[in-house]
Amino acid sequence: MKLKDSTILIVEDDDDFRSSLCHAFHQSGCSTIEAVPDSHKALWAIDQNIFDLIITDYKLPGMDGLRLMAQIKKSSLNSRTPVIIMSGYIRGDPALKLLENGAVAVVTKPFKINDFSELVKEKIGQKKDVANFDAQTIKCFVAGTRDLFEYYFRDKISIGKPVKKSQDQGFGTISAVLGFTGNHVSGSLALTLDDDLLEQVRSKMFPEIDDVDTTDLAGELINQILGKIKPYFTKIGLKIATGLPQVVTGVNHFIRHKLNADLIAIPIEHGGGKGTIELTMTKSANSPVPEAVAEAEEYASNAEGAIFFEE
Repeated sequence: MKLKDSTILIVEDDDDFRSSLCHAFHQSGCSTIEAVPDSHKALWAIDQNIFDLIITDYKLPGMDGLRLMAQIKKSSLNSRTPVIIMSGYIRGDPALKLLENGAVAVVTKPFKINDFSELVKEKIGQKKDVANFDAQTIKCFVAGTRDLFEYYFRDKISIGKPVKKSQDQGFGTISAVLGFTGNHVSGSLALTLDDDLLEQVRSKMFPEIDDVDTTDLAGELINQILGKIKPYFTKIGLKIATGLPQVVTGVNHFIRHKLNADLIAIPIEHGGGKGTIELTMTKSANSPVPEAVAEAEEYASNAEGAIFFEE
C-alpha cells in the first residue's frame, strides 16, 4: 500500500511534535491524516473511521499505549490496523509486551522524522509475518559470528544469550543489513557496532590504514559473517544466496529488515567494545531431515549462548 493512498491516525499529546509528524507525512504524500491529543479522542476516531496505520505515544492522558492498543484490537473497524508505539523512555520488558500484544514497532524518541517516515511506509497496511526460529539455525548464526571475530581478534569474544529485540532502532553508531533467501528459508541479518568495536575490527583488518571507509568496512563484515554462516547452514540442509548489504549510521538509526516480523538480537563484546547481531527469518514446512539436524548439533555445539526460547 502506498502512503499517498493511506489514512493515518496520530495520537500525540505534544502539540509541536504532533504538528511535526503531520507535516512530515503530508510532505511524503499522505493526503489523509487525523491527529488527536489524547486517548479519548483516539477511541472516538477509531469508532468512526478505518485507518491504515495508527501511530500513538505510549504515555497519554487517559490511558497508556498498551491499554489504548487493546481497545484498538477490540474495535469493529480497526482491529487489524497496524499500530506503532512511540516513547521517550520505554525499553526492555514493557516494550516487548507491546510487541507481543500486537504493535508492529516500538520506536524510541528522539528520532529523525525522515527516518520515521520511511519506517511508516514499510509498516503501513501490513500484518506481521510469522518469524520462524529454531535452536539449530540460531546456533549457526552464533557460530558464524564467533568464527569471524575470533579469526581477526585471535582470542575469544563474549557472546550473550539470544533475546527478542523489541525495537527497530540500532543501539550503536553503524549497522549493516544483508538479506538472504534459499531453499526452505528467507530473512535478513544485521550487524550493529559501537565506535570502539568498529575501531578494533579496523585495526585488525587494516592495521596500516587509518582512514578506512567505515561504511565499506561494515558492509564487508556482514558479508563475511554470512559467509561463515553458510557452511553451518549446509550441515542442516539449508542453502542461501545473499543480496547487497545496506549500511546505516548515526545515533538512534533505524534498521530495516526484509521481513516485518519478530527479531532475535545476540549481543557481542570484545575489549570493551559492544555490538549486536540481529536476525529475522521464516522457514518452510520442508525442514531438514533429523539426521542432518543431529549432525549440526555436534558441528555447532561450541556456539556459546545459543539457546532457543518458546513463545
